[in-house]
Amino acid sequence: MNEGSVTVKLDGKRLEEIGEQLRAEAGDGAAKVTVTAPEVPQGDGLKTPRAVGATEGEVAPVAPKRIGEAGVRHTKKFLTCKLTDPEIATIHGEIVAMVGEASQAERRVESIKERAKADVQVATNALKELRERLDDKARITREGKVDREVPVTIRIDWRKREKTTIRDDTGEVLSTEAATPLEVADCGVWEKDLKAGKSYLKAPDGAVLDERNLTDAERQTSLPLADGGAAPTEPAKAERAWLPVGAWDDLSDDVSERLTKPDPHGKAPTVTWTADGKWMVGEVPAGLRPALDHHAVQAGVALHYGETAPTLADLAAASKEPAGKPRKGAAKKASTKF
Repeated sequence: MNEGSVTVKLDGKRLEEIGEQLRAEAGDGAAKVTVTAPEVPQGDGLKTPRAVGATEGEVAPVAPKRIGEAGVRHTKKFLTCKLTDPEIATIHGEIVAMVGEASQAERRVESIKERAKADVQVATNALKELRERLDDKARITREGKVDREVPVTIRIDWRKREKTTIRDDTGEVLSTEAATPLEVADCGVWEKDLKAGKSYLKAPDGAVLDERNLTDAERQTSLPLADGGAAPTEPAKAERAWLPVGAWDDLSDDVSERLTKPDPHGKAPTVTWTADGKWMVGEVPAGLRPALDHHAVQAGVALHYGETAPTLADLAAASKEPAGKPRKGAAKKASTKF
């Protein structure tokens, strides 16, 4: 027995009542009294205290700890519950937000993939270019030669119509091939032959490289006028000549022919006359007006030029100009009809 404590061992009596009595008699500061139930032998050789009020050979059950209402214990379990409308609305908002975040995440992934793909392509191209340069360097070093720009001379043989390419630094003939017509033409100069009505392309040595027929404008700018005057240096524009119908009807056949075909050599185009109300209108080819005016003056006929028919003011101004001396038999009548 320890000092300051009393241990009482009873068998088959009410230990709780005895314990209460002892505590009441001891008071404050008295020795501590411990009441234990008698030990009950077990089959395994151990001894377990017997419950108060239990007979020998009987073990009383352990009483549960009492919290609140007797026999009631509160806890939580995961069970199926029906959502309320506010909860559904909240979850719906969360779904919308999460869908937006997922879309942004997908776009970021695709963007990263595209950037990575572009970076890989750039790096691949750079590597390919570098390897090609390395191969070129290795090849020219192995072969001991390189291709680069070298001055050359191209000579045209207009007689054979061939062109030869010669290397300036070594004099080596690189190629000989047929020259184009334009390359041959660059070797010569075009010269006109008015009598033949042709233009010849002549080389520096006088060889004829090509020929063509003269155009109407080329013939008119070079032919002398019927009255001996000089031809214009530049071809004139096409014009319209106006002559009263009455005056045209009074012309002799010879004058009518001269006004229709002013070029006595027969190489220039003709003037086409058509009736337009009270006027005969002649379409005068470019450069043919000087010759036409010459024949009109000789016939004593006044021609008016312009895109439209002449006005009374134009006729009055023309009547003040002195008319040339008419040729014999040029007109049947001296008066002019309107």
